[in-house]
Amino acid sequence: MLSQVLETEGSLDALLPGQTGEENSELLAAAVEWSWAVWAEADRLGNLPLSGEQMTRGLELSQNPVYICGAHHSGTTFLRNCLTGQSGLVVLPSKSAWFANIEFRLRMLPEEDQLAFLCTEWLRRLAAPDHESSWWMLGRSTPSASPYVAFARYLMSWWTIASQMDNEQWPHIAVVLAYATCTNNLGAKLWVDKTPTSERFLTRLWQEMPKAKVIHIIREPGAVINSRKLMEPSVAMHNALIELEMSFRIAFEVSQSQDPGYLLIRYEDICDNLPAVIKNLDSFLNIGITKVSGPPAAVKFEMLSSMERQLVASFIGPIASKLNYPTARVSFLRKHFLRLKYALPLFI
Repeated sequence: MLSQVLETEGSLDALLPGQTGEENSELLAAAVEWSWAVWAEADRLGNLPLSGEQMTRGLELSQNPVYICGAHHSGTTFLRNCLTGQSGLVVLPSKSAWFANIEFRLRMLPEEDQLAFLCTEWLRRLAAPDHESSWWMLGRSTPSASPYVAFARYLMSWWTIASQMDNEQWPHIAVVLAYATCTNNLGAKLWVDKTPTSERFLTRLWQEMPKAKVIHIIREPGAVINSRKLMEPSVAMHNALIELEMSFRIAFEVSQSQDPGYLLIRYEDICDNLPAVIKNLDSFLNIGITKVSGPPAAVKFEMLSSMERQLVASFIGPIASKLNYPTARVSFLRKHFLRLKYALPLFI
């Protein structure tokens, strides 16, 4: 019943301000309870039918994705926020993590449980996207209606349609189209998914979505690792460096191919000359980007020790230099010592 949705939504909302960490068990429990209350109400009411025009527009939109990718803390969220609200775009308010883990988790479930799983997962993302400071991306529920129940019911309809597509991403496409329907934006030209590390899946991505556009952001390696340590104190240095090195290597290799569906952006250019970046981005997407907010604020807290700075330089330096990032010199023996200490490959 809608009363249960309202009750659980109120409980979740009371926990959101200032308690946004994934590790907060009370917040997570409240989010799970609310999402399943929404699903139960949607399941009781059934799917919302789509008009012929909605289906035509949705199917056309589904073929035109934009993927924003790059290592964590490279600037992907800022760029996503620049595109949010721009005419002609449907911008998902939270990372999808489709390739990274959601697809695998979905496939491990019985077929009859997959829709409920993906729906409740996305309901929680719409309530508190990426654990940022903006909540309730579809607005709040009222005693007469809930936009989240509507999202779930539209997802039911698009799920049936998308399942006929010859595309492994069809469940994710159903989510995109349900969100576009709820936000009255099925007539958009492109849809945007910002998920760090999606660059690892470019070959498959372009096979499934030949018209896809990819925006890959890179950032000075030391700044990336410093930001990760600041915002994610428990992050493993080994994992962060492996991820960053892979992202840089992909950026170098793909940028050499000059693929018209690929755009490489440097975070430093965003900070130093945002208008030029936006102009380049506008040309790439061809949508007519209007005014965006200023560049992101610089992180001034130094979290890396001298040894960690040397580690970053020794491991990421060779590939970073190919992308014109200055790299501090580290002796051969020191490089090997640091790589052994942090269990990193000696040669890449």
